[in-house]
Amino acid sequence: MIIHKLKQGSLKTNLYILEKENSILIIDCPSDNNNDIKIISEIIENKQIIGIIYTHNHFDHIAGGHKFENIKQVMHSKDIDTINEQIKLGKLFNYPNLKLPKNIENIENKNKDIFYPFNFEILHTPGHSGGSICILFEKEKIIFTGDTIFKNHIGRTDI
Repeated sequence: MIIHKLKQGSLKTNLYILEKENSILIIDCPSDNNNDIKIISEIIENKQIIGIIYTHNHFDHIAGGHKFENIKQVMHSKDIDTINEQIKLGKLFNYPNLKLPKNIENIENKNKDIFYPFNFEILHTPGHSGGSICILFEKEKIIFTGDTIFKNHIGRTDI
């Protein structure tokens, strides 16, 4: 598996593009800025995007999702239930035109092969948000934590 890490949006939020067997899986999509979307497209090239997983519903992790309407998008149900609150919060943090991704599906009831050939486990890690998740790729010994854990610091759980 090849992993591309980008920092996008005004808060420089991580976006990960995972590449395996000509398939692409995106973890978080923080910006709908045309330049940021172009960078994603250049990395993806002619490969197939099979899905987007959101580690949680905060505006700085979901702002670009609406640019990928035909792609399956998933997050924890507790964050799907509260996603509309992110419009107001986004306006306070320089995301004045935030558009929410549509048709987001609940990840909890999906099997491990929802985004084959990627094999991972979803760990519900509430605290940063009610539906925060970590995405564990056990075979590769990699975990994507969203804002549950920060580099050299615990994540924010006071929101």
